[in-house]
Amino acid sequence: MSFNDSRVVAALNSLSVPVYLANDMLAGEEKAALQAIHREGFAKKLSVGTVHCFLLAPDGALLDTIHVAQATPQRIMAMIEREATAQKIHSGKPLVLPLAPPLPPTPKNGLRLHVVARYLEKKPDGSLGLISGAGGNWSALPGEDWPLFDAAAARALLAGERSVAERLLTHFYPPTENNDLSKNVFEALEWKAEAQPAGTIRLSGSLTLKHSFYSRDDDRRVSADFVGYAKGAQLTLVTTRASYNNQPFAVAVQSV
Repeated sequence: MSFNDSRVVAALNSLSVPVYLANDMLAGEEKAALQAIHREGFAKKLSVGTVHCFLLAPDGALLDTIHVAQATPQRIMAMIEREATAQKIHSGKPLVLPLAPPLPPTPKNGLRLHVVARYLEKKPDGSLGLISGAGGNWSALPGEDWPLFDAAAARALLAGERSVAERLLTHFYPPTENNDLSKNVFEALEWKAEAQPAGTIRLSGSLTLKHSFYSRDDDRRVSADFVGYAKGAQLTLVTTRASYNNQPFAVAVQSV
C-alpha cells in the first residue's frame, strides 16, 4: 500500500501538490484536464489509463506516469525524486494541509448512512475473514459510500418501500472498477421493514444484483441476504451471506 508508506506521504507533501481524482465523479474542467493529460501521455508513449498516477510539471506538462499495479513505494519515490531534481524543486511545507475529506451533511430529519463493503476469504479453520497478505492489493481494501435520505425518503425506507430501498441496496457490491450505479440492475429484491416493540423496526431481505466489474457488461452478479434494525435516527444493517461472482464479501451499514 504505497500511499500508506510514510516516505511516500512525506515526499508527496513536500515535493508536490497531490491531487486525487475519481473517474466516475469528474465533470467539466476537471474531466477536460484529465483527458488532455491522457492525450499527452499517448503522444509521449507513456502508460495511460483510468488507474494511474500522473506526475505533472509546475506548468502542467506531463512528466511521467505509473500504473497502480507497478506503483511500489520504491518506484514512486524514484519517480518523484528524479523529476523534482530535474525541475529544480526543493522540499517545502505542504501547500494544503493533509486532511480527511468532510462528510456530506445529514439531511434535516433524514439519514446519512455509511456503507462499507469488503471481500472475504476462507481461513484455514473454514471460517470467513478479511483478506490478509495481499501485499496492498485493492481486494484487501474496503469500498465506501455515503448515501443520503431526506426525511420523506427515510420514512419510506422504514415503511418498506422497495423503490427507496433500491437506493441503499444498489451500493451492496464489493470494490470493482465500475462504480456507475445507473448500470446496476436488480433481478430480485426483497425488503422487509417490520414494526417491533419499543419503536424498533426489524429490517431484513435478500437481493440479486447485476453489477459488472468493468464498465462493459460482463454478466457478473451479487447475491446477498441481510438483516438489521432501525430506531429513531439510528439504522444498522449487515449481510449474513453475500457473494459476487462466487467470491464471498460482506457489507455493513451504519447511520452516522
